[in-house]
Amino acid sequence: MCDCSFDYQAVCPACGRTHVIHGMFGRDGMSYRCDECSSFTGHGEHRESKARGPKPAPGRWQAVALAVVLAVLLLAFVRMALASPAVSWVEFVPGSAAYTVEGKARAADAAPFIDENGRLLVPVRFLARALGVEDHEIVWDGAAQSVRIAPARSPAVQFTLGSAECRIIPRHQGAPAQVRQMDTVPVLLPPGRVFLPARYLAEALGWGVWWDERARTVTLVRWDPDLPAPLAERLSRPFYWVAYNPTHYDPESGVWPDQDSIRADLAVLRRAGFRGLVTYGLGPGVAAVPRLAKEAGFEAVIAGLWDFRNGEEMAAARQAAPYADAFCVGNEGLLTGRYRLGELLAAMKELRLATGRPVTTSEPVHLYFRQSALLGLGDFLLPIVHPYWAGINDAQAAAEFTAEMWRRLAALGRRVLVKETGLPSAGDAGLSEQAQLEFYRRLSATETAFAWFEAFDQAWKVSRTWVERSPVETHWGLFDAQRRPKAVARWFEEQAVREGLPPHGDDKAGRAAPGPRLVFTRVPPAGSFEDEKATRIAAFLVPADYRPPLARGEAGLPREIEAAALARAEVAR
Repeated sequence: MCDCSFDYQAVCPACGRTHVIHGMFGRDGMSYRCDECSSFTGHGEHRESKARGPKPAPGRWQAVALAVVLAVLLLAFVRMALASPAVSWVEFVPGSAAYTVEGKARAADAAPFIDENGRLLVPVRFLARALGVEDHEIVWDGAAQSVRIAPARSPAVQFTLGSAECRIIPRHQGAPAQVRQMDTVPVLLPPGRVFLPARYLAEALGWGVWWDERARTVTLVRWDPDLPAPLAERLSRPFYWVAYNPTHYDPESGVWPDQDSIRADLAVLRRAGFRGLVTYGLGPGVAAVPRLAKEAGFEAVIAGLWDFRNGEEMAAARQAAPYADAFCVGNEGLLTGRYRLGELLAAMKELRLATGRPVTTSEPVHLYFRQSALLGLGDFLLPIVHPYWAGINDAQAAAEFTAEMWRRLAALGRRVLVKETGLPSAGDAGLSEQAQLEFYRRLSATETAFAWFEAFDQAWKVSRTWVERSPVETHWGLFDAQRRPKAVARWFEEQAVREGLPPHGDDKAGRAAPGPRLVFTRVPPAGSFEDEKATRIAAFLVPADYRPPLARGEAGLPREIEAAALARAEVAR
């Protein structure tokens, strides 16, 4: 049996006031201690320090008692979960018969090519196989000079040689076919090979397409989103996210903040009313941010990985999994060429399987409309929308631009959180603290789900080598580099107070009280107790009267447990 400790804000039955209750669940049962009056209960008894008041009536602790549900994932169960479809990708190189499926080499008997219309054409059988279609689901009609691809669980797609029509035929009988006009046509080339436009077949079967001009490759991507209900709700308004880089921080010069400085940053943001945190990296000095954020009372953390090819940062991500609700793998790296899409996909899949957490990536919004692969990539979308870099300085026009970009992506049926948006408070004509405030005021009046960018001014950004050295780069913060609030931060805090935030109340010192927290304090090594094959162990803090559903062999724990949990922790061994 593992031991867990947890903290929870509740009413103490001994002193009658709201304080942090510390609890322990383990081999000896469950016990609680009040942070303020030191009252203690264990094994059904209540004891108090001699300096405190009388013993409360029996049973009063039941009013605040919490239960811990341990969910043990057995090895066979984990294997089944990992085998479930998550992400697939295929890479073709024009002029080469070699291609890859999830990084594994394959070979066709004819090379794909770019036609005169600028489209990649691929031999139909090898293209369809790469997209998961069986050979018997590919039917050639010699009389009609057409080919029909009919996967068991997707609409059928029909192409005719020399015709620009792509017919998408629903599986339901009687439903009309959809006709998509292509900008090129299929062809028949010796020795009798039909070549199809890769984009149109892939998109008809639910895959996205990415053209890498630098590498001259086409990548086809399919991703099955898996988003827990609590996070899905928090990716919607009203929920207040903030994009965070620490103060006293300069990654380009190797200047890292200490944990006390990070705690001070987080306290400022929680006191202002922010409930969710979006970060950028888990390298030196910032690997502890997800844990510190949860300790500070943040309800949700999207932890960023800046360099997923760095083994230490990937290891830090796995260690941060108990405190991270999701991961953002990479940031604008496809735009700048820091990495290729195949590398990114492999890292996203690896992290998703290793941690069980949703993953996504982040690129400027214009790429999502230019490259369809990004529209389906990740368990949710986390685009960057900067009206300033689109040439918009006016606060109202900037807010309307951001809201429209969000609406266009959300209309696709995906959960969308704008990772970065804002106006700098200085550095160019028309920019000021008042304009920054007006932008956020207007955007907040829309349905747009977004993270406020960014928490604090970052002086180091003026020296970045991969962007123009614009004077606005050091003025995106809601607070300045000394944590002093700008006009928008003061307004936001007033709004938060009016809406009753922070949600857990404040303690006597005016600090935001922490939310529920659950931590493993002892985990036996593999093979040392009755669940000797368990490779992952999860604990959920739930109300005492909650009755968890039975796990019936699904590829994951029942979602009801996630939805009911006040806090959770997970370890791998």
